[in-house]
Amino acid sequence: MFISIDEIHEVKNFYASKIKYSDTIIIDNGSYLCKSGYSNSDKQLVFKNKYYKTKTENSIEHVTHASVKSMFDGDIITNFETAECIFDKIFEFLECKNVKNLILTECLNNPYFSKKNLIEMCFEVYNVEKLQIGHDFIYSYLFNRKRFVKSEKCVLIVSMGHFGTDVVVLREDRIVEKYKLNYGGKQCSEYLLKLLQIKNTNLNLKLSLKHTNYLLKYLRCALDYEQETLEMYKNLQEEKEESVVIGKPERIQTSNFDKIPKKIKKNSKFGKSKEKIIETSSVETTSSSISEESDSDENIEEEESEITEENYEEEINIEEENVEENIEESNEIIRENIEESNEKIEEKTKEDEKEERKNRMLYFSGIYRFKVKIEKCLKTLKSNFENLSEEYEKLSDINGYIEKIRNKYSKIKKEIKFRENIRNQLKNKKSREYNCKFKISYGMEFNGEEEETLAMKIVESEDMEMESVLTNEIQKYINILMEYDKNFKPFEYNVIEVLKGENTNLNGLFINIERLKAVEILFEPGIVNLTQPGLIEIFEHAFSKFEIDKIFVTGGFSKIENIEKRIYNEARKVAFNDIQVIVSEDPQYDSLKGACFSDIFPVITKEEYFTLGLDAIMEKYYFNR
Repeated sequence: MFISIDEIHEVKNFYASKIKYSDTIIIDNGSYLCKSGYSNSDKQLVFKNKYYKTKTENSIEHVTHASVKSMFDGDIITNFETAECIFDKIFEFLECKNVKNLILTECLNNPYFSKKNLIEMCFEVYNVEKLQIGHDFIYSYLFNRKRFVKSEKCVLIVSMGHFGTDVVVLREDRIVEKYKLNYGGKQCSEYLLKLLQIKNTNLNLKLSLKHTNYLLKYLRCALDYEQETLEMYKNLQEEKEESVVIGKPERIQTSNFDKIPKKIKKNSKFGKSKEKIIETSSVETTSSSISEESDSDENIEEEESEITEENYEEEINIEEENVEENIEESNEIIRENIEESNEKIEEKTKEDEKEERKNRMLYFSGIYRFKVKIEKCLKTLKSNFENLSEEYEKLSDINGYIEKIRNKYSKIKKEIKFRENIRNQLKNKKSREYNCKFKISYGMEFNGEEEETLAMKIVESEDMEMESVLTNEIQKYINILMEYDKNFKPFEYNVIEVLKGENTNLNGLFINIERLKAVEILFEPGIVNLTQPGLIEIFEHAFSKFEIDKIFVTGGFSKIENIEKRIYNEARKVAFNDIQVIVSEDPQYDSLKGACFSDIFPVITKEEYFTLGLDAIMEKYYFNR
């Protein structure tokens, strides 16, 4: 699968065309996406949780040259001024002047000061009558609870969000245990970007978080990480593995033999030679000679059709000799005309000198253009002869032709490899090549012929125009061999080259191993030297402490292939009974659909707030614990 970076775009905001009104407004205030709408309805407003501010405009829609504001520091609300601006935009879109009931979501283990300021803003600024602050993964579980088999045992909820992964144990609709893993969609995207930047040394692709955020949906969870990574390399060599590659569109050239004519056709450039170069008497004579040549060229196709296999090589030699003789004759004529014109200029007066010089310049410029056209036509004719000779060789001895192309391919491949090795050695300050390059730069003398030879090789290896010519040639031979030799494998690469995407016919970066590794960090953070427990250790602790028979997986980062199977396998290793694992039907929007005033979280009323006061409310509901 090839993913072009040119086709990756930012996620656009969603605005519902029709709004279904009710008394309760739900704001799923995620750190990446903010989803809002009235209860008992689908999503109505979804946007990136950012605020764009300019001198003349404030918007939740992207604005160029605007300062971008966010209410979050990580996943904790700290900028309440920005939060108030975003909430204003939400209520404005929902056409709500007086907020009656409001359900908000917050992160797990939200600090005391953030929760306190959030409650104060809701009652003091928006005059809310009833407020509940809960967790999005609990509301998502409530929406999907009907899918579970009823039992009195505990439920383990795994919420894979943007800024981290939360794991909670729910018993009798109460949260009894909490775990937090600081690895989510954002960290995964940043890690992928760093890995691709390390690989992106030769391709120079302009990658950003926009591209790696798009790649998250192509991640895959390995059921056995070590086993699958080893098998992946073998499958790639045998072309059994479907690779995921990100980069620019394909640039391999097709075989040039599809375009070779079976007979030499009349070149259209000879037909254009009848055009006047300049309106002078001397040029008219030249154009007449051109017309004679063009008339003679009309018979090329008839003459070439009579070429047989016996006199084919003789005809080519005769044509080459005639071309060389014509070039020598034209050069002698040009020299004679230059000498005659110089003698005439000396005899004429100064008044006629300017006019004569102008005509002389026009004359020789026309001659020069005509000469260039002839050289181009001769080159085209020569290339056609070479192509026909190769075509004849293919028809007469295909095995010999393939062996000849294979030898040319091997020779150029060694040359390119040799040039690459010299350029790599130039990066090493202790190498002979670097020392020799230093002497070339400062004009120092070389110590013997060996250094002089090495200096010449260094200069040749840094000639990128020649490098481009060699690359085009080897690509041409690769196309020919792939067309006529089914056993030919042009890309013989090792593990490092497979992972880096080098020596391949794809102008992009392989992300096969990264697809697995980015997800494996959730289970074993130690593979990237993170000193925190992964899901495997969390499961061991939770199952040893509680009797769990259900696992619910949700969150925008949970839409990963095989994540359900992997969690089931890891849970079965530490569980004493059978486990039911269910992934949310719609991990991004189920929290919006299932949000309601639940007994799991406290409900604060307007009357209670203004009667008891904020500090008493915080003390009553144990928010300060």
